[in-house]
Amino acid sequence: MLTVEITFPLLFGCCVLLFAAISAVDAYCLERMELTVGNVQSAVDAVVEQLSRAKEEILGEIDALELRVADGEVPDLSALKAAAQALDDVVADAPVVEVVVEEPVVEAVVEG
Repeated sequence: MLTVEITFPLLFGCCVLLFAAISAVDAYCLERMELTVGNVQSAVDAVVEQLSRAKEEILGEIDALELRVADGEVPDLSALKAAAQALDDVVADAPVVEVVVEEPVVEAVVEG
């Protein structure tokens, strides 16, 4: 049977090694989280850029339509409506919840 005498320097050395291992794991986890957050931010940035382009395209179409209307033309709005719908569809609409409020019954009291 092997017997090991636990002394303060040995215990302290084990604690230092354990702390170093935990720090290395924490650093690795932090790096992975930063990569994940970075990926999410890149995806969000790409969507924001796409929405900005769509906004500019729609505003350009509105300007062109205003000019046509000013010239007395009746423009076809189907392309603009389709672009607006596509932009609206980027994020699903929240479901509409109908709230029914019942009126309280009021009884008349006649004093006599």
